[in-house]
Amino acid sequence: MNPIYFRAYTGWAAMLLQISDKVRLEVYDAIFYYAETGATPKGISPEASVVFAFIRSDMDEDMDNYLSICAKRRASVLKRWARVKQRAASLPELPLGSKSSKFSKSSKSSKK
Repeated sequence: MNPIYFRAYTGWAAMLLQISDKVRLEVYDAIFYYAETGATPKGISPEASVVFAFIRSDMDEDMDNYLSICAKRRASVLKRWARVKQRAASLPELPLGSKSSKFSKSSKSSKK
């Protein structure tokens, strides 16, 4: 996984409040370990494993959604820059110092 942050849900509190402090600490450690490495922690108690399994499914779903959004945004950016490059390639190149630019003073019509 290795994101900079992860979401924590208040719904997790209901599960975590029903277990002992020792197991709760194991779950907290497992959450941070999983968020950092993406690997399921080994050596945690069976109680912590059960609670962590529910939390891990939420974390996995959040990561899948995040990656999907990143892919869509990347595709949009690439599509936009492809259009910009295509437009730039279709414009005629003007020699340096050319007065035929639409922004040059000589090409403006004077209507008075």
